[in-house]
Amino acid sequence: MRLLVSSLVDVPTVIGWLRPAILVPVEFLTGMSAEHITALLGHEMAHIRRHDYLASILQSVAEALPFYHPAVWWVSEQIRAERELCCDDLAVAAGFDVLTYARASGAGIATTFAAEACGGGQRRILSEPHSKIDGAGARHCE
Repeated sequence: MRLLVSSLVDVPTVIGWLRPAILVPVEFLTGMSAEHITALLGHEMAHIRRHDYLASILQSVAEALPFYHPAVWWVSEQIRAERELCCDDLAVAAGFDVLTYARASGAGIATTFAAEACGGGQRRILSEPHSKIDGAGARHCE
């Protein structure tokens, strides 16, 4: 996995599928603490681990077929929001402190990231857990 800095992105973004890379804006590395950067990179690595690029491709195809129907766009937005929230859960499950992660999602440049990409993930992290812990202690996103 590669970490690349770009002035063309406003929020951390995963690109590629054979050799995925995380693109981050320049301000991301200069405006946040190392602890917050690590927590947000954990979220992006969860996208890679979950192979979210496949879901995005399938979702784009599904949107293109009945593009005129408003319900398709509403469902698509819900799927995107849940995908982001699941990655939030995985980042926290990986050992990042919940409060540190929530602060990172709401600090500096990540404010746009939390509001637009996560669909309000900070609220969910602090108050509405949507993952289960099975008998073996492993967390699973719903």
